[in-house]
Amino acid sequence: GSGHGMLPLAAALLYPHHLTASRGLEIVPHLHRRAQQYQQELLEEQQRQRRQRQQLPIMSSTGTGEKKDDQPLSAQPVNHSSSSAETAASFSGGCPIELFLGNIYQPDPEIVNVLQRTTLAVCFATTWSHDNNIAAAGGGRRRQLPKLSKALQKGTLSDDARIVVIDGHLLPQEHGFSYQGELRIHCPDTVPYSTAYLYTYDKNNKNNNNNNNNNKTQ
Repeated sequence: GSGHGMLPLAAALLYPHHLTASRGLEIVPHLHRRAQQYQQELLEEQQRQRRQRQQLPIMSSTGTGEKKDDQPLSAQPVNHSSSSAETAASFSGGCPIELFLGNIYQPDPEIVNVLQRTTLAVCFATTWSHDNNIAAAGGGRRRQLPKLSKALQKGTLSDDARIVVIDGHLLPQEHGFSYQGELRIHCPDTVPYSTAYLYTYDKNNKNNNNNNNNNKTQ
C-alpha cells in the first residue's frame, strides 16, 4: 500500500547508500499515478540543482594565496533504469526506485518477483483491507491479518526477510513468521498513535509448522 509514494521515495532519499532498491506497490491507479508524478518532480528538482552547481566555480586556496576557479564542479548523472514497472529511476548517488501497480493478494509474476527480492517489507494500508483482518476479542488495535500473511508467504519472500506491519499482526505459526518486537509511533493518519510490529520470515519455520500440522491430522 505505497499510496502516493511517500515511503519508497523518502527511503531512497534518506538511505541512498543502505538500500539496493526502493520499491512501492499500490493497487489504486490514481494514487500510483500521483506517486509517479512526485517521483518525476523530485528528479527534475535534482537535475535543476545539479545544473546550478555545475555553473558555480570551485574556489580553492593555493600555497601562494591565489585562488583557482578553473576546475568544474562534477556531479553524478541520474541513472534511469529500465523496468517493466511503469516508472523506474534513481536519484543521484542513490538506489533505483520502482513503482508498481498491482494487487498483493493476487500477485502476478512480476509482483512475485518483487517479493522474492525483498529483504524489508513495510505493510501499512493493507492492515485495513476488506476481509483482511480479524479484530481481537473485545475490540482494540491488535488485528490479525491472515489474508496478508498468506499473500506474503505465497509470494515466497526471501529467507530472513523482515516485515513491518502497522497496527496488525501476521500469523507466525501458520506461515513462517517470527515476531521480533514492536515500536509505538505517532502518525497523523492514525491519531493518536500506531504500533509497528516487526517480523522475520523463515521458510524452514514454515515447512516445520506444516509438517507438524500434517502429523497432527494423521
